[in-house]
Amino acid sequence: MAEAKLDSTAAMKVVEKLTADLEASYEDGGIKEDDEIWVKFVVGGKKKHYHLEEAAKGTSLSQIAEAMVPKEVCFFVVIVRGNDEDGPLRTYRTVFLYQAESLSVSQRGKYSFNKNSVTEMNLGASINEQVDREAIEGGWPMNNLQTYLKKVKVNAGAHSVANYCFGADEKME
Repeated sequence: MAEAKLDSTAAMKVVEKLTADLEASYEDGGIKEDDEIWVKFVVGGKKKHYHLEEAAKGTSLSQIAEAMVPKEVCFFVVIVRGNDEDGPLRTYRTVFLYQAESLSVSQRGKYSFNKNSVTEMNLGASINEQVDREAIEGGWPMNNLQTYLKKVKVNAGAHSVANYCFGADEKME
């Protein structure tokens, strides 16, 4: 994937396109295994000149843990999909920040830039959580799948639907 320098506005356009693509795919035959549901943004650049780069996309929540690599400060915007049997697709944004370990002192400014970028994007995320290496080694994210989907359902409020999923096989039980 090309590493174009993005600001928060451009990154938000990537998220909006991802959401629109999911909605179009749903209208064309429901929820599919190959639907891309997340995008990874990495903090690039040097001190005082940080920027975002679109680094990867994926089709399931389970793929995210392996995309969190040491010394790479990043965040993931993941779209949870919800629907009723006879209704339209509803989408809910979630965010997972990875404040990588083993960074030099001069590189730790990326942590603030990462968090500030998510805030500037004004995603209205149902979940906004920071993940560390210990959580990943403990089985994250799959050991939290049901908790996350239930939290999205609670946050959906009046827009709640019957079915929720991340990837096509990552459904609420």
